[in-house]
Amino acid sequence: MVSAVRFLAFQAIEKIMDAPGVGDWDEGVHLEGPDQALFHDIVQGTLRNWRFLEKCVKSHCTRPPKRNMTYVLYTSAYQIIFYDRVPEYAVFAEAKKVAQRIGFSPDEERFLSAVLKRIAENKSNYRDVHEKTLERLRLGGEFQDGDLDILNVSDDLLNLLKKGPKGSFKTVVQCLVQMKKIPAVVGIELPSVTGDKPFEDTVLKKDSAIAPLLSEYRGSSVDGSIFRVQSETSQFSCNLFAKEIKSAFQKGTKKIRILDVAAGKGGKLFGTLLHLYGDANNLGPLEWVATDRSERQLRMLRSEWENAKKNWAVAFDKLEIKSVVHDWKQPFSSDESFDFIWLDAPCTGFGTLAKHPEIALLRGSQPQVAVKELAELQKEMLKQSVEHLKKSGRYFYSVCTLSEAETVGQRDYLEKLLARKSVETRSEWVFWPGSEPAPLSEGFYLTVL
Repeated sequence: MVSAVRFLAFQAIEKIMDAPGVGDWDEGVHLEGPDQALFHDIVQGTLRNWRFLEKCVKSHCTRPPKRNMTYVLYTSAYQIIFYDRVPEYAVFAEAKKVAQRIGFSPDEERFLSAVLKRIAENKSNYRDVHEKTLERLRLGGEFQDGDLDILNVSDDLLNLLKKGPKGSFKTVVQCLVQMKKIPAVVGIELPSVTGDKPFEDTVLKKDSAIAPLLSEYRGSSVDGSIFRVQSETSQFSCNLFAKEIKSAFQKGTKKIRILDVAAGKGGKLFGTLLHLYGDANNLGPLEWVATDRSERQLRMLRSEWENAKKNWAVAFDKLEIKSVVHDWKQPFSSDESFDFIWLDAPCTGFGTLAKHPEIALLRGSQPQVAVKELAELQKEMLKQSVEHLKKSGRYFYSVCTLSEAETVGQRDYLEKLLARKSVETRSEWVFWPGSEPAPLSEGFYLTVL
């Protein structure tokens, strides 16, 4: 199975770099336990250290390696440099098996072995440089040439993030260091997988200043691998949303209608339900309309909803969940109005480099272009959806990125859209990895108007 895991890791890297797509590289990969952990760690670890590995490998190549050769070299070099529990000879043997499955010639196999041997001879130096650089930056030391390779970002991305909300050079560097150090998340599950008492029987409970229900499972194959049920910032926003709903009922609202603009497979919905029904049994009628342009995502949401109704020890008799396929670049077909609207918008994802390191390589190579494209989409979604907010309603806008245009820029735009409805800005939260109040969180922005 190990050979299969390494070959699947190679294919995932190939998929990411040759047919760029964020977040779908493990689709169709069905592994269990330690194999899943190893697969995710090889892929994420290689991507997290891509620039550094590129520098290490190229220093031992007399000619630029071909595309497929590059991917085998980088995934193998990552294991040689960063894995203590896997002997070098095992990495060499597995790399040869992957090369044979790809169809490398004998000369190519010899080239692969020669470069990996040189990497192994210098692994201690590479590891030392990597660790000392991160520690120097963590302690606020002077920024030096080559540090961008260790942080795995372009100069353009570093400068773009400095202009983000509450951003500074120091904040961004600490953010990037922290995202390099956070253990790779090898699996994320929706809450209903934990049965009657969500989050009660997890292997590890983790205290969090912002997410009271945050829990994690630790894997056994690779040091530091994590299976997480919801993320810290997702838990925070879901808890806050649940409090707003409870408050509305307490103030006398008879029925609450919610529009979930980009519902996906239901992370916000089920995260909110955990907080909403965990300690409240006197809630009134609640209608949650989940929209997304992907029928596949909504099909997963509906399936999860059926699981929740069966497995959760909660009576959902006053809760109605509807799913509607809709692209919010277009007007909504219904003229319905809602008490709450939540747009967890499609974004550049620069706050999620720990679990999606491919973003730094893909969108991060020309970050201004990516930000402009997604900010235009966000504005259109805000413009179309805000028409359905009641005059006294509340609008939640969130993104897992920290660029200025996608955060405070959209807050300002939303304020203009809402001005005619006499809704004032209420609150705003910015989370930078490496900074308080949630140094281990993802980068995240939320405003409620």
